Amino acid sequence: EDDRRLIVPDLDLQTAVFDQRHVLRWSSDGRYLVAGGDTLFLWDSATDKVVPLPGIQGSHIQFAEWSPGGDYLIGAWASTETVFIWSTMSMPNPVELDLGANAEGGRFWTNRLDDRLEALVLGSDGITRRFTLTGQLIEAIIAPTVRGVSAGLTMNETEDRLLAYLDSGEGYLWSQGDAQAAPLSWRHVGAITQAAWNGPY
Repeated sequence: EDDRRLIVPDLDLQTAVFDQRHVLRWSSDGRYLVAGGDTLFLWDSATDKVVPLPGIQGSHIQFAEWSPGGDYLIGAWASTETVFIWSTMSMPNPVELDLGANAEGGRFWTNRLDDRLEALVLGSDGITRRFTLTGQLIEAIIAPTVRGVSAGLTMNETEDRLLAYLDSGEGYLWSQGDAQAAPLSWRHVGAITQAAWNGPY
């Protein structure tokens, strides 16, 4: 009988504080695993090498997400304005993005106009910013009537529509090619903590 268990090295995840957020993310190609809380650790299953990705002292991880091809990782620590983009070709040296607001969520997407991979980061000011992978700000996606501390952002499966939601119960929707994001026509009575797409809609 085949043994299909995967033996992962001891990553020392520093889990003594159980109310802190931790992440565990595989890259889409199944080669890389990133895990951690105060410090992120990258494990390369092909070489069995573990690389620490130091964070912000006194803070824990807010989010960490892989690019669709598994070549890039984006992440930030809680209550900080710096976002990090790592490339698997140049670990552990990241590109740093100065957000100007606390980073609440981030991910990659492919710009359909020029087939270019970009980084999207949602700030605590309710604004989603688009960056190149080299850290250049492309655009600030703003919905002027939406206010509140950001909670997260999610994208549909065809990667052409973005939903940002806030703990005020409000949110906004943005489609590629739109000049401005549109606030949702409904408002939840409480905080929105999770949101998901039903296919492309």
